[in-house]
Amino acid sequence: MNKVAIITGAGSGLGQATAVQLAEKGVNIAVVDVSEKGGNETVEMVKKSGADAIFIKADVSKAEEVKNYVDKTVEHFGTIDYFFNNAGISGSGQFFLNTKVEEIDQIVGINLLGALYGVRYVS
Repeated sequence: MNKVAIITGAGSGLGQATAVQLAEKGVNIAVVDVSEKGGNETVEMVKKSGADAIFIKADVSKAEEVKNYVDKTVEHFGTIDYFFNNAGISGSGQFFLNTKVEEIDQIVGINLLGALYGVRYVS
C-alpha cells in the first residue's frame, strides 16, 4: 500500500518540487493550492512520476476549506501519512506601518491560521 501525503501550496515552488520528489518514491499526493492551473500541473507531474494524485482547490486561511481538503484526501486515498503544511505568502514587503490592514489579514490568515487549521484537521 502506497503512503499518502497532503501538500499545501503544491501548485508551484517548494510544494510542487516536494510533490514530485515524493511521487518518485511512490507516495500518492493530495495537491492543495488556490491556483487551479498550478495545482493541475503538479498533478500531471506527479502522475508522470508514477504516483496517483488529486487536486483540491483550497484557501488555507478558511477552516472549512482546510477540513474539506482533509476529508477529500481521506475519501480518495483512505489515509494520510504525511502532511507538508507548506502554503505561505510574503506580502508586499512594505514597512509594517505602511502595509494595508487587508494585506496583514491575508498574510496572518495564510501563514498562521492556515498552518494551525491544517494541524487541527489532519491530526
